[in-house]
Amino acid sequence: MLKDHQMEAIDFMLRRETGALPSDLMLWNEMENENGEIIYQHIITGTRRARPAEAQGGILADEMGLGKTIVTLSVIASTLDGALKFASEQSTGNSTEERRRSRGTLVIAPSSLLLDNWIDEIRNHTYSGCLRFLKYHGQGRQDDLNRLFQYDILLTTYATIASESNRGRSVLGDIEWFRIVLDEAHDIRNRNTRQFQAVTKFSARHRWCLTGTPIQNTLDDLGALVAFLRVPLLENAASFQRFITNQSKPGTRHRFKHLRTLLESICLRRTKEKIGLCDPVEHVRKLTLSPTERKEYNDLLRRYETLQNMGVSGHSKHGDTAKVQSFLRLRLFCNNGSFSSSLSNMRLGPDELLSYLQQIDMADILADLNPLQAPLDSGPRTIMPATRYPTKLLAFLEDIQQQTAQKSITFSSWTKTLELAGQLLHSKGIPFHCIHGALPLNKRHQILNNFQSPAGVNVLLMTLGTGAVGIYLLEPQWNPSVEQQAFGRALRLGQTEQVIITRYIMRDTVEDGNVVSRQNTKLQLAMGGFRKRKRDDNLYSG
Repeated sequence: MLKDHQMEAIDFMLRRETGALPSDLMLWNEMENENGEIIYQHIITGTRRARPAEAQGGILADEMGLGKTIVTLSVIASTLDGALKFASEQSTGNSTEERRRSRGTLVIAPSSLLLDNWIDEIRNHTYSGCLRFLKYHGQGRQDDLNRLFQYDILLTTYATIASESNRGRSVLGDIEWFRIVLDEAHDIRNRNTRQFQAVTKFSARHRWCLTGTPIQNTLDDLGALVAFLRVPLLENAASFQRFITNQSKPGTRHRFKHLRTLLESICLRRTKEKIGLCDPVEHVRKLTLSPTERKEYNDLLRRYETLQNMGVSGHSKHGDTAKVQSFLRLRLFCNNGSFSSSLSNMRLGPDELLSYLQQIDMADILADLNPLQAPLDSGPRTIMPATRYPTKLLAFLEDIQQQTAQKSITFSSWTKTLELAGQLLHSKGIPFHCIHGALPLNKRHQILNNFQSPAGVNVLLMTLGTGAVGIYLLEPQWNPSVEQQAFGRALRLGQTEQVIITRYIMRDTVEDGNVVSRQNTKLQLAMGGFRKRKRDDNLYSG
């Protein structure tokens, strides 16, 4: 049975799609002109028109675990008749390219695993045959255009969309969809990516973005979603910059006023706190490097300051690369201490490397980072027996030993850190499972099923999360949204026990300074558009 907050979300989506909007959801005010005629003025831009133009879609930005997928499926099921009527009508688009209309909703997600989650939700929450669906993914995908029109839901990935667009032939792009839904919509936040450019060209009557984090790094993230939604007068990058971004800068009068007006119209966001779910208890363990670790850390810091200075002065052609390398190397030392490999041998898995480049907005120098990148088929590394474990992992072991009877997940972006933590757990006889980027999907499912079973292991090391009572974050992320998405998986509806989140921060290091300060800045920006803030500005205060 749907919960009250889910019914509210369904009502919000249907109102936006049908245009039956109350005044507080509209971006236009009704007024009279000098001739006594009724006209409409845009609340943000001041533009006047004879008729208001609203986006027939929006953003569902509920925190992870509140049921965005179920809500969307309910909207699809309740509009099947309208979708059939849409498909039977003649296209009214102004484009010279003729597109055949489909009753279908196109769902685009980041991965095949998430597509499978959608399929599970369809099977678990709808009657058999109620919603006909097709997974459009992989080498053998069905590309018979006529057959694609037989389905109510087509599920595909951003990578598939971008790949077909890159080849110049997009089967899905030749269709005018009744609805397009972007799952984890923040994945298109960069306007320069092929996947953003591909999905924004698609034609649809209704467009929806599902994401708990519509703003991650800058307001440009939201601007990309607004462009996809085709919000009138604001979809253009220059207009969004003028009326939203520039009006939200520090020191601006009524800062965030326009941003809040926009979000209150096109976006619905609820937190677990608002609907009565138990908030997690968060602990921050600020740790001090041992004297030996401090000396090694300072040596590394001086070495990389030299590299950065060389880049700034022009003595090095790879100044940006050296800067990224220095941060990565210093951050890895905070976790692994003396077990961090030398810079020339520091090799990252592709998922680790991409994660960090995305978070620090330096993906444009990816091509210069070959010394850091491991082969795509790289598997778990072997770590020699330890004689002296790093301070952070010893603190982690201490916490785990006090909670061995409860389920816990340990997150890290570094595969090497997880492997070292696993070795430490093994040495103390504590059973655990580890999920890393090289693990096949079927093996991941087996591990997750075992972990979720009462009789399964209680300790899980991974880069992505699921339900648990205890969460341990071994290092702060440049992008706080990455943390919130991971935590949200442990706080889904149905969670009955109190969840405890433990964060580990090394004092007087790049973690304690650069990373945390950037987190707080991004959180302030991300939450500025919402009236009620869930957390204090200082995430790691104390």
